[in-house]
Amino acid sequence: MAVEATLNSGERLLIRETTTADAPQLIAYIEAVASESDFLTFGPGEFGITIEQEKAHLRGLYRRTTHFIKISWL
Repeated sequence: MAVEATLNSGERLLIRETTTADAPQLIAYIEAVASESDFLTFGPGEFGITIEQEKAHLRGLYRRTTHFIKISWL
């Protein structure tokens, strides 16, 4: 299920469940956060998960009824 909203700025926000097609963007986001935080157990370039591994992880979540990941896009 996806939800759309218009922010006060006029931008449209989309919140939805992830798909395996989101794997490259999820990894890019994690890498970006890794370079901005000292509070993670890994740094930039150390995440060590491939796109195919991320897709497999997401597929595993889809099979469970108690786990999910939501993402939002502007």
